[in-house]
Amino acid sequence: MTSLVIPVYNGRELLKSCIESLRKHTTPPHEIIIVNNASDAATTRYIRGLRGVRVISNRANLGFGRAINQGMRAARGRYVGWINSDTVCTPEWLERMLDALQSDPAVAAVGPMTSHSAGAHVVKPKRAFAGDLKALDRYARAWSMMHDGQRREVHRLIGFFTLLKRRAIDAVGLLDERFGTGCYEDYDYCLRLRQAGFKLALAMDVFIDHREHASFGSQEDFDRQCEANKAIFVRKWCESSLEFLDQIDSELAYEPRARTRAAR
Repeated sequence: MTSLVIPVYNGRELLKSCIESLRKHTTPPHEIIIVNNASDAATTRYIRGLRGVRVISNRANLGFGRAINQGMRAARGRYVGWINSDTVCTPEWLERMLDALQSDPAVAAVGPMTSHSAGAHVVKPKRAFAGDLKALDRYARAWSMMHDGQRREVHRLIGFFTLLKRRAIDAVGLLDERFGTGCYEDYDYCLRLRQAGFKLALAMDVFIDHREHASFGSQEDFDRQCEANKAIFVRKWCESSLEFLDQIDSELAYEPRARTRAAR
């Protein structure tokens, strides 16, 4: 079974589109876990009215990382998906992403292609779908046929729509919660997976629609959060590395002096 974890903060209509697409296009055994980060009344009512989903409710917006961690702790599946509520799934998405995940024992996580993200995920359709789900499904089916079975190893994945092996999660642990609302916790996790000897890949035959940064309210909000979390990432990985090197240099510089005094 695959556990699909969806963190939610407001955005009822976006969530509705996400859930409806999941139910329409997800055939393999799965469970849906919604983590409600103190959403507004309309979104909360919608979540309460859903059937066949598991719900975790928070009294405050705990952010992406903490919500995903709550979902991963509750997940019962052999595979775990991080699903942003501002995404829309397309035909055979899970079958194809599972195929990519199982294509190599060393692959720990896979992501899809999309029109709104960053880096290797991005393709540029000739038209915007703007809620036209029939057009989106037609495009996604054609894309899948043209790129059937294609995989691409990458050095990082964006966490908007990611499928992981449970054993990889068990090996490296949960997301680092110091990144708050979101941004850079996915890069951090990818780096930890690669340090543990795992690979990351794109399922190039899967196209998912993504409303980039919709949960942040505005591009300015996202940019501020991104800059703040980039600083956290740099402190964690770069400054700690420099401190490590400085300590080694200090020890190496001290030992010869100690031996010289002993010789005298």
